[in-house]
Parts: sequence; structure tokens; C-alpha cells
Amino acid sequence: MTRIRIPLPMVSALTLAVLSTELKAQWPTWPEGGWLFSEHYVAAELMDSSFQAITAFGGSVQTCLVAEPGEVYVYRGSPQVYRMDYTPNGAQAWSFGMNLLAQGPYARWAYGCNARDGIWMVDLVNGACARVGKGAANQVPVVVANLTTSQGLSGALCSVVTNGRELFYSVEVSAADSSHVFAMDIRDPAHPIRPLASLPTGVASRRGPTLALGRDGMLLAMDALQLYAINADSGAMNVIDNGPASFGSYAGSPGWQTLFAYDVWSDTRLVASTLPDPYMDIWAKVSASGNWALVYVSIDWGCALASTAVQPFELFGTGCNNSAGHDPRLGWTGLPLQGQSFTVNLRNAEQNGVAMMWLGWSDTFWASVGALPFNAGPLGAPGCSLLVAPDGPLPFLVDASGRASYSVTVPVNPSIAGMQVFAQSVSTSGANALGFASSDALIVRLR
Repeated sequence: MTRIRIPLPMVSALTLAVLSTELKAQWPTWPEGGWLFSEHYVAAELMDSSFQAITAFGGSVQTCLVAEPGEVYVYRGSPQVYRMDYTPNGAQAWSFGMNLLAQGPYARWAYGCNARDGIWMVDLVNGACARVGKGAANQVPVVVANLTTSQGLSGALCSVVTNGRELFYSVEVSAADSSHVFAMDIRDPAHPIRPLASLPTGVASRRGPTLALGRDGMLLAMDALQLYAINADSGAMNVIDNGPASFGSYAGSPGWQTLFAYDVWSDTRLVASTLPDPYMDIWAKVSASGNWALVYVSIDWGCALASTAVQPFELFGTGCNNSAGHDPRLGWTGLPLQGQSFTVNLRNAEQNGVAMMWLGWSDTFWASVGALPFNAGPLGAPGCSLLVAPDGPLPFLVDASGRASYSVTVPVNPSIAGMQVFAQSVSTSGANALGFASSDALIVRLR
């Protein structure tokens, strides 16, 4: 695997200032390290990083969906999905507005997650998975797949999360099903689903784990009292933490599910119960080496728990197949923090070939071709697209396992906090006349 350390794309101070202004406008600021949760009779409550309450919005709700900072999406019966917009109003006061986002024919849209171009929701009644956009009201959800019947599953859906390329979901943990965590490609029009991981089963079935995105592209799964880290590619799984000791007498009870939220920037974990007893008491653990502490005491039972932190990385788009029958894919390790380095990883490339990898400032325009994405089909690479402006591409050797990577150093400059850059690659391919296959692309959000 080839590794080389490079800086961010070189730009002038003036260009940096302009980009900072434009891109920060796309990324409004939540209270950094804040948390959202919903109880049976409270649609959304907001806490800051010190777990102090900021505001609450009433009304019965089944789940809380965190989208881009500045927007909260909630399911609120009937079935309806609402978008709540906020703007800062004083030191610790926030105003919310309710707007109907979608009405659908399904009985219980109960879990969902955010991607850059829409909200993905699942129906607990029949396993349907649907998408709605973010800009218009009164949409009818577009159903793309059934997550349970397509896999012959006996249990109900329990949690969903997405990294922008795949939607990960969990189901009830039962010996009747050989897998309990799955991944669906939301960018492939066929939406293929693959089993990802199996959890230890008991005599009786139990609610499946609550999922969250972890560091380095890992998937986190909180199953009753144990927190698992799951490799989102291979499915390899190991226990990395245990829940609060006070949950021990309740875990595994009928209807029990440990709600879980994770802030990838600070490595902070929150858990809560879904049962009326012990209600939605929220416990927090700051860093893996810390101790669980009770930070919120409720008199109601819980519905959802989420971090308001923006994800540092998000995949988008698709690549095109190479002669090995795979589309090259990107991943990452580390965090894009000022003064530190992160790594962009390429996998599924043709073995022992060459890759061009780059960071770019835009995913909408490149002066050499105009608007992005740019279709490379007329150049002899059908199905391949340029998704990111190649501002300073560099060559890398692909190893015998089809992998390459490069490390990026983030400069210390307050003006880049909140900016986005983008990554993509092309690698040698015998599958088309152009001789290259493109990868999917990656959003990198700097802090």
C-alpha cells in the first residue's frame, strides 16, 4: 500500500477567504458537541456538550432524525415526517419551526437517517425502505426496497444509519436469522443488500442493536449491554465497551433496546433506555477510557437519541466497474482536524496498477470540463464519472490487494474551520477503452 503525505490543495489567501465564506454558509453551526433526544411526549430536546438543556419542542414522536446542522427531521405519527428549522436566538435559546415534509401510505415510518441528498426512512410494519428529498413539502416517500422480506428475515427492523454510500440496518436478534446487521447500497439503482454481521443469540429473541457511525469508517452497534465495532467492509466485529452497570437488571427484558448516540469528534458515547422503567435516563461516557455518568433523569420512556455533530466524512456517487468486476471505493482513517492528518483509502482497484488520487475544492464545477459530474462515457469509459474537481492529482501505486492510500495534513488556519473539500480517484482498468475506472467520492468536513 502506497502512503504519502500531502497538504490540502494549494490556494491563495483570497481564494481561501472566499471559499470559507461560501462553504460555511452551507454548514450552519449547532452547539458543538450537542445532543438531541426525544421522549414519548416530547418531539425533540436539545442539550449542549455539557449536557445542559437548551430547548425542547413538544408533541408525541416516534423517532428523531438529525440531518445537516440547522435542521432536525422527526417522525410524528399519522404517518408524517416533519422538518424543524432553527436559528440562534440569544445565548442559549433556539426557535423551532415545524414544516410538513412528507406524507406516505405506510403505517409507521419509525427510523431514519440522513444523506446529503435526502432522508432515508424504514417502516417497522412491513420493512419498506424509502427516500424523501429535503426541499419540498407534501412528498410521497419513494420506496426503493424491502429490507426484511428480501432477506427472508423473521424479526423487525430496529435501527438505521448511513455513511452516504450504504444504509446499514439492524433487526431483532434471533437464532432464526443468520445475520442481524445488513448493508444496502443506496447509490446503486438495484440497491443490493449484503449481510454484514451476526450477534450472539439467546434462548429468546431481543431487540436488535442501535447503530451509529464510528471513527475510521467503522460501524458501532449497541446491543443491550455491549458495544460492538463492526468493519463496514468485511463485517469483522469485536466488543469495545460495555454499557452502564445499572442497565444490567433490565437488559434483555421484552421490548428493551439500548438507545445509543456517538460524537465521532470527541469520542463521547450516550446511552438510554426505551422502557417505561427505568425511563429515559441518559448516561454519558467521555472517551473510551472514561466512566459512565448519569447526565439526564427522565419521567418518560425514550424514543430516540442522537448527536448533533456533523459527520467528518460522507461518501457520495458511485464508481464504475473495472476488469475485476468491482467499482473502486474510498474510505478514511483519522479526523480532519487542524494540525492533524487524516488518510484517504482506496480499495477494490485492479491489483498492482496505478491510481490517481486527489482532493478538490468543488463537486459542482471544474474549469476544464464545466459542470460536475462529468460523464466519461464519450471518452471510452461508460458508466464512469468525474465527481470532484481534480485540483492537483497525484499518482500512487496500487498494491496486490487492490489498495492505495494517502495522508493529508490539515493546516492550522481558523478560516478553514467548517469548510468542505472533496476526494476521488481513478485507477487503471482493463474494462474500458480509456483504461481507467473511477471511484465513488468523499466529502471531508474540516474542523
